[in-house]
Amino acid sequence: MSTVKKPLRVLFLLQRPEAWNNVASVWRTMQTNPAFSPVVWLLPYNAENKALSALHLPAHKALLASQGVPWVEWSDTMALERDLFDVVFFTHPYDRERPRALWFDCVRPCVSKIVYVPYGLSVGAGAKNLRLQFAQPLQIGADLIVARSPAEKSMYARHCPAGDHHVQILGHPRFDQFLENIKKPVASNLQARIGERTVFLWNSHFSFGHRFSQSSNFSTFDLLGPELFDYFASHRKSLCLLWRPHPGLFPELLRQGILTKAQLPMLRAELEALGVVLDEQADHLPAFACSHAMMSDPGSFLFEYLATEKPLLPLINEEGEPLNEEASALTAECGSASNFESVKQFIATVVNGRIDKERYAALCKQHLPMLDKKAGWRVCAALIDEPQNIYKQLAHNLLSNSNLEETSEITLASASGIAMCMPPVLKHLQVELRKIRHEKALESSLRKWGRARFNRFRTALGERIKHMPWLMDRIRRLRSR
Repeated sequence: MSTVKKPLRVLFLLQRPEAWNNVASVWRTMQTNPAFSPVVWLLPYNAENKALSALHLPAHKALLASQGVPWVEWSDTMALERDLFDVVFFTHPYDRERPRALWFDCVRPCVSKIVYVPYGLSVGAGAKNLRLQFAQPLQIGADLIVARSPAEKSMYARHCPAGDHHVQILGHPRFDQFLENIKKPVASNLQARIGERTVFLWNSHFSFGHRFSQSSNFSTFDLLGPELFDYFASHRKSLCLLWRPHPGLFPELLRQGILTKAQLPMLRAELEALGVVLDEQADHLPAFACSHAMMSDPGSFLFEYLATEKPLLPLINEEGEPLNEEASALTAECGSASNFESVKQFIATVVNGRIDKERYAALCKQHLPMLDKKAGWRVCAALIDEPQNIYKQLAHNLLSNSNLEETSEITLASASGIAMCMPPVLKHLQVELRKIRHEKALESSLRKWGRARFNRFRTALGERIKHMPWLMDRIRRLRSR
């Protein structure tokens, strides 16, 4: 990569610690290349929620410090002046979660190039999700959007009002360190809690309550959760449920009054006693490394876990939001589950070693075609107009196989036929989840249709307001009074 006389002054706007890995390899590449002069601004986690931002700030600072990244903490006295930087990197597309001075309409006049690295590996469709992932002001007006696959670029062509002319298939930088980190010894207490059991990572989304019905309901927590707890408790000597809930799930349990704050420590203790390993640490890579397979509600984990080439099972809420084109293709190719019988079949397939490893390797190459640890380099090359080598490093597999040993056929008993005496808090949780799914099942088609129509109208109105920053800012000020 050639150098230039005057380095590009690059600003990274960081909001959430979990998004740092999305741009970390880009920043490291710039640190070692005189063509760039990178600076990091540390923004509030969510500018609309000061308490939440204060809660996450220490962890974000500790993460950056541990990796030797210098930063400038944002304050209201700071301003992004015209020509102060040449390039700005955004890691989140939602203006309202940033300070007003850093909304897209304010940043656009100040720099010559704006880059967006998607914060997640999008899976959702439906009117709301397609607007959130492809039609925010940043996604429409950015000069460069980094895509991980041809399929992701094609979704911009269909769903972004600006099309895909500004989208380049460079691979996602979050995978540059992933391949190395996933092979490192697990630096956590997970393995000690797991022992020698076969481990199934379970990722459950928070959108299971009534207020998400006919809206953004991706969760199967109420539909499959009670049975999963029963099943793995009854097989805890040989199987381990490694439960990694979405960070919003426990707050949602409190919001709905299903559990109290005092019951959460009790639930954690009960799960541990039943052999369920609850993983609430910030880094999800240890869970990826420890597990033999994953069962997950729709989310970034579906594509990210694919990079391990281990078996995965998407869990689908049939009344929830649809999946986008690429996620639908992945689900069709690797199979999915909407009922517990299908989950049990997947468990038995993994335990008995009936895994088509070549299929998962092929899916990895198809959906993650640039796993070569050079996505960060390609992003930097795109900024200084060196495209000639960007696309030469194409998909090849650098990962080891899943290390699942072939075993003799094992018959697993049905949890429904075993009388389990569950501890009180977990039992209460199971009862409440079954109650929610029963109430959902009783809802009339007319009520569901009406709620869906109302939610679509509300979404359309909200998205329209986002493209009028002056109005969105006024509404925000009124709410904060």
